[in-house]
Amino acid sequence: MVKFLSFALISILSHSYSKEETDCAPGTSGCCSTMIPPSIVPPDDSSCWKWWDPPVDGILPPGADPPPKGCDYAPCQRAVCECDDYCCNAAWDLSCRGENFDSSIDNYFVGECSAKNLCCEDKKNEVSPDDSFECSPGTSGCCNTLIPPSFIPPNDSSCWKWWDPPADGILPPGADPPPKGCDYTPCQRAVCECDDYCCNAAWDISCRGREDQEATSAACSAKVLCCEDGLSPDFISKCSEPRSGYTETSLMSINNQMDGMEVMVTWPIQNSDLAACTTMACPQNDICCNSCTASASFDNVALVSSNGENSVGCEGTECDYEDNCVYSNGDIVTVYGKIKVNNGQTLIDIDDHCVATPTCMDFGLGVGFGPCEMLMGYGVVKGECQVISGCGSNEYVFFSNLNDCKSACAENTEPRASCKDYSNMEFGFCQMLLGYGVVNGYCSSIGGCGNEGETFFESMEDCKANCNASCKDYNNMDFGLCKMLLGYGVVNGSCSSIGGCNNEGERFFESMKECEANCS
Repeated sequence: MVKFLSFALISILSHSYSKEETDCAPGTSGCCSTMIPPSIVPPDDSSCWKWWDPPVDGILPPGADPPPKGCDYAPCQRAVCECDDYCCNAAWDLSCRGENFDSSIDNYFVGECSAKNLCCEDKKNEVSPDDSFECSPGTSGCCNTLIPPSFIPPNDSSCWKWWDPPADGILPPGADPPPKGCDYTPCQRAVCECDDYCCNAAWDISCRGREDQEATSAACSAKVLCCEDGLSPDFISKCSEPRSGYTETSLMSINNQMDGMEVMVTWPIQNSDLAACTTMACPQNDICCNSCTASASFDNVALVSSNGENSVGCEGTECDYEDNCVYSNGDIVTVYGKIKVNNGQTLIDIDDHCVATPTCMDFGLGVGFGPCEMLMGYGVVKGECQVISGCGSNEYVFFSNLNDCKSACAENTEPRASCKDYSNMEFGFCQMLLGYGVVNGYCSSIGGCGNEGETFFESMEDCKANCNASCKDYNNMDFGLCKMLLGYGVVNGSCSSIGGCNNEGERFFESMKECEANCS
């Protein structure tokens, strides 16, 4: 038997579900591993559990709605239609849904290719654990010290309340017993694993933590462990640094194909010159009665907050809103959020934002800032804190001095062999080989009893590659139109002074004599 339709069909979908709503790990409660990808079983009101009944004669009456193709739950639709493409190309009928009143009947035309089978109708009544409060450490509003890391308890949670014992410590007859634990499981678990009294005896003020109490004396309280102040210190320290779930992205690379992508973007912010204001007629004694808001953007990419909790821009009265901006024009700001494309306009729906801070990323890995010699600050280059120069950057903030870089980036840097001249240093009378370094201007083996905190090259070749100027001919290389003396090297077969704007990574001799001694 062959299914057929004698009319044009179009797809009708009533609702869609996001990837975040549906994905699950196979084996977890309510997870259907045969959907594509494995996902939570479609809800009861999903159109995947409904079907289209064709006319008895197979001919659609004039003016009748066309049959639906596919259903509104993408993982289920994908599983069924990859098994029987009729269900998405022609009609989602009873064979696609699967007969729910007879367990022996599935897809009559293509065996086991129904929602009943592939979308796990038999698991619809399984109760999935409530993990809606869980979050990835480092994401906006996530308290890392909750167990597991979760969003901060709501304001009306009993975790922020406490039981006051009677003054004499004796509970009156008939009085309600003291509460044990609180109503937000991740907070309760974090506090009670630190102080089991809070779950075994009473959730009192020591469990809740006094609002004016120092964090060090309230270490086992909800105040500290459940992040009453909004965000845990660990979360705050990660703002302007890479976070799990967000792709570090250059503003210049954002395009319409990235719709829905979670990104981290750093760029100078610009507050709009235009504001949306109320238009009430103000009395003479309150000439600023109207409220105004102005949006902000990264160039032509608008910055919005759909939940209103992480807004940027300016807000105030018609008289002062321009003085009440989250950031000033030109501030380099890092935002975390989702790219959205609406009617051709690209925007970022913000989850979190902050003023960009100096980064410990290694700028020796293909990052350049142009041929200029302007001092931009200090950062990590090939594992070592040093001067960063160039023409400027809209995406990075640098340390103001070398010590700040070394202090902040100790974990990102490693001791590196130096090309400094060790001719005036002694390392003891021992004959132990310590490594290789520069002595009297040339790479040499260095011996002694100990390195005295110095780091040497592991081989003569490494030393020469890093510290010895090259005798290659620079006749065909251009170092810019500047007249700055860069050093001495071979040009057209003879040693010569070399000038320009930048050494382009080359190492030159410090004198003509040194060049001639090595290259003649």
